[in-house]
Amino acid sequence: MIGWDLLFFIIFAAVALISAILTLEAREIVHSVIFLCSTFVGVAGLFFLLNAEFLGIVQILIYVGAVTVLIAFAIILTRRDIMQREGGGA
Repeated sequence: MIGWDLLFFIIFAAVALISAILTLEAREIVHSVIFLCSTFVGVAGLFFLLNAEFLGIVQILIYVGAVTVLIAFAIILTRRDIMQREGGGA
């Protein structure tokens, strides 16, 4: 019989591993950022299972929050620059 700890470990490890692979394989950069965010959430879940709550919270606040938002802003600014060079959109 599988205990709750093992079940949640398998779920979080699968989410982290599959999302990391999809981050590398995604063709669209926005999809890659979404998969990277879910990878960070999976790793944070593994930290919580290890009773390292502080590291899990830091993982969510810093990586999922700050780094993902920073990458999203970089994408937004880059897309506008590319569109202006090509003569399209605003």
